[in-house]
Amino acid sequence: MNESPEPLLTRKRVAELIRERIGIHMTPHMIAVACMKGRGPQPAAKHGRVFLYEQGEALRWGWSLVEPIGEASGAA
Repeated sequence: MNESPEPLLTRKRVAELIRERIGIHMTPHMIAVACMKGRGPQPAAKHGRVFLYEQGEALRWGWSLVEPIGEASGAA
């Protein structure tokens, strides 16, 4: 595992980061469920039973949950 200058994040911190940076509702439980279904962010490491995530991966995953609105949708 490569050492990153940024600390690894718990699911709680990932949820907070997604709420702060992307502005969508997110909880650690929602992340856990997505991971159990194989649709969550890829963990970078594990400490005991706690999965740890890199910030970049967490944000990429968070942005993947947001769908852009096209011009043809009629939204103003």
